[in-house]
Amino acid sequence: MGLCVSSPETQLHKGIQRSKPELVEKALARNPDLEANPWKWKKGKGKTTFLQIACCKLPTEAGLQIVQMLVEKGANVLATTEPERTSVLMGAMRRGYLQMCTYLLSLPEIDELICMADCNNDLPLHVQTFPLSSGPCLMSDVFPPLVAKYREFFPEGIDAINHRGETPLMLAAFYGNTTLVKMLMDAGAAAQKSDEYGRTALMRACEWVQIETVKLLVDTYNCSVNAVDREGQGCLHYATSPYVDAVKRSEVREFLISRGADDSLKDHKGRTNLEVIKERAQKKKEDDAKWDYEMAKMKMEQDRIAADAMQREQDAAAFVPVG
Repeated sequence: MGLCVSSPETQLHKGIQRSKPELVEKALARNPDLEANPWKWKKGKGKTTFLQIACCKLPTEAGLQIVQMLVEKGANVLATTEPERTSVLMGAMRRGYLQMCTYLLSLPEIDELICMADCNNDLPLHVQTFPLSSGPCLMSDVFPPLVAKYREFFPEGIDAINHRGETPLMLAAFYGNTTLVKMLMDAGAAAQKSDEYGRTALMRACEWVQIETVKLLVDTYNCSVNAVDREGQGCLHYATSPYVDAVKRSEVREFLISRGADDSLKDHKGRTNLEVIKERAQKKKEDDAKWDYEMAKMKMEQDRIAADAMQREQDAAAFVPVG
């Protein structure tokens, strides 16, 4: 059974979806069940709350006003979506809603919100490292208060690991989020901690040649340039991606070597970083050739279908009924 068309819950849902505080106010006056599942009628959609929808879908002043109204009315700030287990704070962060995040960070429940992990064991601090479509620095104003909350209420969260063994520092380094990397390091993050593959934060930064992050970790925080992962690969091996700019890749390599990285280091397969560069470049060339072949094959099939359709049209136009 879904929500009744005339119920206060339905009225509330419409007000939230349309971003109309006046409609929400009228619905709240009817004392709706704020914990009702608005997705109940959508099979396979899981579970959410009205507050979740408001936090995640309304990046406007009206949206923030609606969230404040729901919280004041007693909406459960600690409720999560199912099965993802996404909290309201994570939802707002993933969508880059700066004002919403700032408001949520000011709530009394923030000491519990920052401890809540989703189904991937990501904490809000992990989520905050992800780049946003409008730019990785959009949420930089949230970094100081968020990190401060972790230092105050949940210091072990600074180095918490997700289901891949990644800490917030590793992810921030991978995405080149230098501002957050600095804050995490200043907050006591363990730079030499490694994930399930043995990769350190510096290796993750080298992976996508995040040059500014690499320089920060090495020159400011003395991260080891000769640490190796479980495959015996060092930072120079990680700075070999054929999918990044070759000039930047060379810049990272030269910087690491200038700081003492062993250019002759071989991994467990006996390969130096230069050999890995050649191997990965060849693999990319082969993959590109396969892709081009598949695209050409698809185009030929599309052309054949179009030609067949045109021929059928011509045959139909030329057809003269007997009698």
